[in-house]
Amino acid sequence: GDAYMAVVIPEDDTDEEVRRGVTEVLRLAQDFHTISARHALAGEVLAMRAGVHVGPLVAGVIGLTKFSFDVFGNTVNTASRLESTGQPGTTQVLEVVTRIVGDTFAFHPRGPVHFKGLGEQAVFVAQAHRPGPGPV
Repeated sequence: GDAYMAVVIPEDDTDEEVRRGVTEVLRLAQDFHTISARHALAGEVLAMRAGVHVGPLVAGVIGLTKFSFDVFGNTVNTASRLESTGQPGTTQVLEVVTRIVGDTFAFHPRGPVHFKGLGEQAVFVAQAHRPGPGPV
């Protein structure tokens, strides 16, 4: 398929662990955007859209004869909707993510976007990682 999902589960549920996980995901997406913009693949630029969200989810194995691992919940649905409404080469988040990573990343407001099941939400686009003191 053309859509992939990554789930980060922090070692513990502290604010610092969540911040570190979200920051790493945003950095990974930013690195992909940067590399793909610089290097065409067979003459074509590969542009990824990413949606990042935080919150609880349910994970488990589904199926009776062919087993598959999957994740479910509003967090997963929100991240998917952020990805699908984004522009190629961007990573979209909601305000809760901007608050979690604080000044570790720069964001610019995209404006309100209507999401099925969520209504209108203020959406932000991740711009650049701002390295701070010490490792993330």
